Amino acid sequence: MSEPPIHFRDFEQIKNRERFDEACVITRANFEDLIGDYGFDRDVKCQVERKDTKDILCGHDHKNGFVGRRAGGAEGLIGRDCADLYFKDHKAFAAKRSFVTRELAIDDLIIRLQRMQHDDTFLSNVNLMGNRVRALREESKALLDDLPQEIHKRLRDMAKARSPALTIAVRYMEKVEDERTGKISEKPKWVAQSAGTVVGIEIVERTEIIDLGKTLSSIGETFDSLNTRRELGKTKLLAQLKVLESVPRCESQLARLELQYQSFKKPENIANLWLLSRNQANQIECLRLAARADGTQDVKEAVLKTRLQHFIKAMMHANSGLDVRPDV
Repeated sequence: MSEPPIHFRDFEQIKNRERFDEACVITRANFEDLIGDYGFDRDVKCQVERKDTKDILCGHDHKNGFVGRRAGGAEGLIGRDCADLYFKDHKAFAAKRSFVTRELAIDDLIIRLQRMQHDDTFLSNVNLMGNRVRALREESKALLDDLPQEIHKRLRDMAKARSPALTIAVRYMEKVEDERTGKISEKPKWVAQSAGTVVGIEIVERTEIIDLGKTLSSIGETFDSLNTRRELGKTKLLAQLKVLESVPRCESQLARLELQYQSFKKPENIANLWLLSRNQANQIECLRLAARADGTQDVKEAVLKTRLQHFIKAMMHANSGLDVRPDV
């Protein structure tokens, strides 16, 4: 091929070529080479030979195709559909088409990679996101580690099951007849009832945060060692591009994780975690952490116990004064 394949974006680029001839007919017999491909926003006429005719233009309207050269040097348009149909099983055309497609794909990859390479904000943005991920990982871990072990474990199980529901058990008394004596007695029956949800529970599952940090590190390493040489080939160039083009997805993922953590660490959300244990010491500790999240560092034990009793009484009042307890 006398020149590298060209991707034409405007018909005028083709029309102004010295050998382009809008009247030439390209056939299976006279086809010689492909100059490149094109994609327009306006219709142009296909110049392959019309089916069941001799030297008559196809004339099919299209916007995408190839610039072909026939024996003798004249150049014309080959619509993409006609390329598929008219040149089916044409080995020479298939080989030229494969070459043009591959070379233009490499051109596109190099352009996109070099655009990123010369973007002065690219790496600083990735590093900034890396810092945000580290801060998120450390802060959320510290909060989770402060929780009682029993509650932390329940949260992990809930996050893994994607089940953030909090439930209480309400004690009802039901009449039971003794089968032998016929005597009627009352027996307590605990009935589960919804008590809300743990907001932002996804932050408890650490895998996503850790993997995001690794991905951002990989992006930084790929950028630092970026190679845009054509000799590298399509596969390796594309592999680099996929890594670098994952930045917007990472940014969206990080924003979602940060929002989840902001929701999870709200005082009212942490306070609700007392519902994950029947152990009063664990319940009190959740209320202590909630107070800290609200800006109060030292709260007396008696105050926290009173607060816990207030929550329990409010739930009893909402259930006609019946006894309630965490449904765990």
